[in-house]
Amino acid sequence: MGRSAAFFDLDRTVLAGSSSPEFHAALADAGLVPRRGLPGAGLLGFAYEHFGEYLAIMALARAAALASRGWAVDRVDVAAEAAAVRLEHKVAPYVRPLLAEHRHDGVVTVLVTTSPEHLVRPLADRLGFEELLATRYEIRDGKFTGALAGRFVWSLGKLAAVREWAEANDVALADSYAYSDSASDYPMLAVVGRPTAVNPDIRLRSLARSYEWPILDLR
Repeated sequence: MGRSAAFFDLDRTVLAGSSSPEFHAALADAGLVPRRGLPGAGLLGFAYEHFGEYLAIMALARAAALASRGWAVDRVDVAAEAAAVRLEHKVAPYVRPLLAEHRHDGVVTVLVTTSPEHLVRPLADRLGFEELLATRYEIRDGKFTGALAGRFVWSLGKLAAVREWAEANDVALADSYAYSDSASDYPMLAVVGRPTAVNPDIRLRSLARSYEWPILDLR
């Protein structure tokens, strides 16, 4: 019998809102992106906050990898640490006690997010996550190339990352937990034995009710 794990989505699950504003501000402070975002980014951010993930948001996330072309890794490291400090103030109140409970029970805690691994790592470390599964950007000669290194960790890509990690680490998904706000994470939630919908969007709320999954709504 394998171990069990608890898989947590990031935006609107671990965090009370989106991580994007803090990541953007930190990258701007490091001189890597303009202080003002791309035209329409504010509207996209509003849509994400109120309606959850959808394909236009994910297209923007894919474009972010290309935008990182030429960034020096050490400057991104500085931005990531700064973002982690800001994001700690957005951590939902249930997260730290639940992580402590899972660790006490011997459950491996895993942060699973579409966000870039390089930017998320400091926050994951601060919160005590034992593992991080995130979208990785390719690095060559100390700089980002603008390409992805591996899969895009979203929806079925997130499920594939979870399954691959579980198999490599002798984790039984049937005995594991998952927490997310978005219907895009339905594949990940459906594959574990103990899924929970957190602050669910409209589609996930409907799915959770249909499957009689627990719903944690902190809004």
